[in-house]
Amino acid sequence: LMFKYKKAITVSLTESKTHVTIQGFIANVESKLTYVNNSTESIETRYVFPIDDMSAVYKFEADINGRHIVAECQEKQQAKITFEEATSTGQTALFLSESKYAGDIFVCRLGNLDAGETAILTISYVVELTVQPDGDLNFVLPYVLNTRYSSAGDAGYTRNLVKPVKLGFTASVKGHYKIKSVSTYRDDLQLEISDDKHSAETSIKL
Repeated sequence: LMFKYKKAITVSLTESKTHVTIQGFIANVESKLTYVNNSTESIETRYVFPIDDMSAVYKFEADINGRHIVAECQEKQQAKITFEEATSTGQTALFLSESKYAGDIFVCRLGNLDAGETAILTISYVVELTVQPDGDLNFVLPYVLNTRYSSAGDAGYTRNLVKPVKLGFTASVKGHYKIKSVSTYRDDLQLEISDDKHSAETSIKL
């Protein structure tokens, strides 16, 4: 995952948790990203993260030191105005939109994150699973951005790749058909399939 900011101030990604519920050919994904402003001033931060280009984001929330913020769906230009009006008065506000350079990249602006504050961003979306030639269903969780997304339009911002201190992934699989197997490219997958083979629980922790 990548973030960018106007000043050379590090906003640390300290934890990333993702839970996926797979039912049939559809996956519902909820990702919680925890950031800490370790600087001595209030800042506006932009986070850039990948999401499957076939997905649909339906909820975006933030929890900041006891305050719960829920994003509201608005026309893009109106949403920018709402965000800028809120931040200009010192309020904490969120703005989420697709990148104009790539449809599978989302940009989140978090305005007025005070010094020492922790922000937990929750992004929820649904995506249709890819069916492989052998009939297997494939779910991919985008994690880092490839450098192909760099562009001249990003001038004036610094880019950093940050490896989170904690990374957690859990998934629940349910279906009308029996589950033959669940596998991953990693070796540390924990898996439990029900006796009737119609559901499974799996997790990966780093």
